[in-house]
Amino acid sequence: MVAQFGSFDYVRETQVPLDWADLITIDLSLYSTSEGRQQLAKTLISAVREKGFFYVKNFNISQERVDRQFHLGKRFYELPLEEKLKYVPEGLDQGKFNGYVPAGRRTSGKTVNFTYVYVGLHRPGSPGTEVPLYVALR
Repeated sequence: MVAQFGSFDYVRETQVPLDWADLITIDLSLYSTSEGRQQLAKTLISAVREKGFFYVKNFNISQERVDRQFHLGKRFYELPLEEKLKYVPEGLDQGKFNGYVPAGRRTSGKTVNFTYVYVGLHRPGSPGTEVPLYVALR
């Protein structure tokens, strides 16, 4: 049972007629076979390189858990800036991304104009260290 933190109210889809971007769908049910994994890899690479965004389906996480994560994220972003700044990772400029990154930070000579929280998955690495999953997947 997932602890209840409240609910998350999703924004309703606009009724304004707009040109929508087509999103590539990543279907994680394909992961169960070797051929499916190859197709997933190709689709994901295409999505990231050509569109920059993608939609994921069949990820085997309940809607209750998804709603909980959205609610927790909303609660975090509602905190005062001073509180959020406590979660800026030490070593951010050396590639340590786990934590809160405020807007306006300069990286590679460019200003990042959005905020985000990165929570990476880790797997055991060399003795005494952990290798971030995003590095392991390269």
